[in-house]
Amino acid sequence: MRLTISVDGAEIQWLKRSLLLTSRLGVRISTAQFDILGEERWATPSYAVARVPAIGGYILPYSKDEVIIDRALTPMNNCAIGRFVAMGGENHWLDHFFGGYISSIDHRLIGRRRIYRITAQDYNVLTTQVLLETESYVNKTQQFIIDDLFTTYLPEIDTTTYVESDATTVTIDWTRYFLDKALDELATIMEKEWYIDHDKKLHYFTPVTTAAPFVLSSSPWGTTDIGYDGFQYIEDNSKIINKVTVVYDGGTVTRTDEDSYALYGRYFEAKIVDNTI
Repeated sequence: MRLTISVDGAEIQWLKRSLLLTSRLGVRISTAQFDILGEERWATPSYAVARVPAIGGYILPYSKDEVIIDRALTPMNNCAIGRFVAMGGENHWLDHFFGGYISSIDHRLIGRRRIYRITAQDYNVLTTQVLLETESYVNKTQQFIIDDLFTTYLPEIDTTTYVESDATTVTIDWTRYFLDKALDELATIMEKEWYIDHDKKLHYFTPVTTAAPFVLSSSPWGTTDIGYDGFQYIEDNSKIINKVTVVYDGGTVTRTDEDSYALYGRYFEAKIVDNTI
C-alpha cells in the first residue's frame, strides 16, 4: 500500500518506514508521526527564508500546518505517477487515511543531515481549543444543539451526515466550556459517543455493546474459555472520599455518601474551593 503525506496542501517527501499512527483506547485524539529529510548541515537553512527551500534544501513545515495522509486503493499501477491518470488507469484511487494538524516538530542532527520528526494530532483536537461563551438550550433536540454549536464555533466540521438524533429533547446550558467537554456532557446524558473523522465529519452515535465470544478463565477448556496468566489485582483505598464540601462564591454545600459511611464507619473528607460558581 502506497501512502502520500501532504502538509499545508503540498505533497512532501518523507522517510519511508518512519510513519507511526497511534490511537489509544479511551483517548479520542489520535496522532501521526513521521520524519522528513532536511538540508545538509552546511547548507543555508530552509527556515531562514520561511517556506522557500534553500539551494538543495527542503521546505520546513510549521506547527499547526494541516496534515493529510492518503492511502492508495486499486489499481496500484497509478502509484508511480501520484494522483494523475496512468495509461489505462483511474484517477480516483486515493482516500483519506488521516487528517489533522502539526503539534510538534523535533529537529535532529544525524551525521550531516537534519531530520525533522513531525507529530500531528487529528481533527478531534479542534474541539479542545474552542471555548464556548454562554450557551443555553431549552427543550431542543440533540441535532439542533450540535448543529448550532458547530455552526457558531467550528463551521468547518460537517454535522449533517453521521449525527444520530431523534425527537427527544433536552434542556442544558454551558458557560465557558470547551466544546469537547460540552459534547461529552451531552453524549453522556443521551447515552451516545462521538468523534470527528479524517474527513472532518462528526460521528455522534449510540455505541454498540457486543459481548466477546469468549470468557477468561483460570481453568480454561480451550474453546470458549480462554486461559490467562500474569493476572494482578491491586486494591487501592488511599483516595476514598465519601464527604465533599464545595466552597463557592456565596456559600458552601456538602454532600455525603451514606453507603460508604456505613461500610467504613467514618467519613473521609475533601474540600473544593471554586469562586467561579
